[in-house]
Amino acid sequence: MSLSKFEDHLVANKISEVECLVADMNGTARGKILPPKKFLNGIRSKGLRVPEEVFTLTINGRFVSETSAVSDSAIDIYLQPDASTVRMVPWYTEPTSQVVCDAYHLNDDPVSISPRHVLRRV
Repeated sequence: MSLSKFEDHLVANKISEVECLVADMNGTARGKILPPKKFLNGIRSKGLRVPEEVFTLTINGRFVSETSAVSDSAIDIYLQPDASTVRMVPWYTEPTSQVVCDAYHLNDDPVSISPRHVLRRV
């Protein structure tokens, strides 16, 4: 789905919010919820950012304290929505869409510890 198709989906379904999701190391959905305009602007500008540490959260929400998998400086990464995963959220009263995202460093390298990237390597 191209950017214009995302726009068409948002307009056609009168979407009020978009949930951008990634899985942490336990498979728990993490990410951010945005109004459609910010979502589209974020796609255009690598602006759908989350901390790289999102992938090191434990099942109870604590960070893995000793890992060389992430930078010590708590850098941001950006999310790239996978258009094939866009779905309406049926349990919300407001029209909301969810989309699963891939994670990239700002230099466009994939985040090696993101579950979707790990699965691609397997």
